[in-house]
Amino acid sequence: MSSTTNVLITGAGRGLGRGFLTTFLARPNHIVIGSIRDLDSTTAKDLRAITPASGSRLILVKIEATSMTDPADAIRQIEAEGVNKLDIVIANSGITGTQGGLETIDPADFQHVLLVNAVAPTALFNAAQPLLDKAENPKWVSISTLMATIGGLEKTAAWPSVPYSASKAALNFVTKSIHVWRPNITAISVHPGFVATDMGKSGIKFYNLPEEAAISVEDSVSGVTKLVDNATRAEHSGKFISYDGSVLEW
Repeated sequence: MSSTTNVLITGAGRGLGRGFLTTFLARPNHIVIGSIRDLDSTTAKDLRAITPASGSRLILVKIEATSMTDPADAIRQIEAEGVNKLDIVIANSGITGTQGGLETIDPADFQHVLLVNAVAPTALFNAAQPLLDKAENPKWVSISTLMATIGGLEKTAAWPSVPYSASKAALNFVTKSIHVWRPNITAISVHPGFVATDMGKSGIKFYNLPEEAAISVEDSVSGVTKLVDNATRAEHSGKFISYDGSVLEW
């Protein structure tokens, strides 16, 4: 029996997460673990209806982004279902929060965005690490944003979104930390492009940008997946990379 490639994707119910899920599930000999908020939802039913490739299967787990216990519960569930390693983890789940500059910040909203976008992925990593360590070439992928760049802030200053940008910058730090302190893991932060998801369209409308500024979910998923497939510890780990392969400033 062929060995499977096991992929965990958070926020798999829609947008990029769903795109990653369907892409990997269409590959033979893959176990795709998708996290959603409600296992009894219409979304869960729709995902279970996707036909996997030969030797592949889907496991849905509950991870609510503000829960610090759901990640560990999800890992215990997949272990009980026979998953003994994780080859790829894509920390995709995230929210925008209040858009705007410093003067628009609501402290409670800022805390919530930091919890979902930075703290929750850290809890996920700590829960998933034992299974990542059992993979031959484990990869951790943080879905970040160009708007998280600190070195290039002047280039993105026209589109302020302080809680979102700061939380993703924190996620970038966590990703770089994984690279530095976990030498067996290839860890990258990825800018998926400005994507025509519900969240992306909201940003385009808020900043009064042309609709053609967005790329399709399919193009983004294709670019990110190619990057993940080819990512190596020596060449890519510890870097902030765009979906098109270009390296970005931290």
